[in-house]
Amino acid sequence: GMKKPKLLREDILPAMASSKKVQRLLNELMDLLSEYYNNAKETNTEQGDSVLSKHESANF
Repeated sequence: GMKKPKLLREDILPAMASSKKVQRLLNELMDLLSEYYNNAKETNTEQGDSVLSKHESANF
């Protein structure tokens, strides 16, 4: 199965973006998701730990 954050980011949010009322909110959420993953990758690299994989394997 597909991981929930990936499904949300790649399928659900873009489909919802067709509604003009929620586009701004979805753009903000997409930015936050990107920032989260970038920070998790930096933490993972700095600590030499599998922080990102722990977050991805947890239930969303």
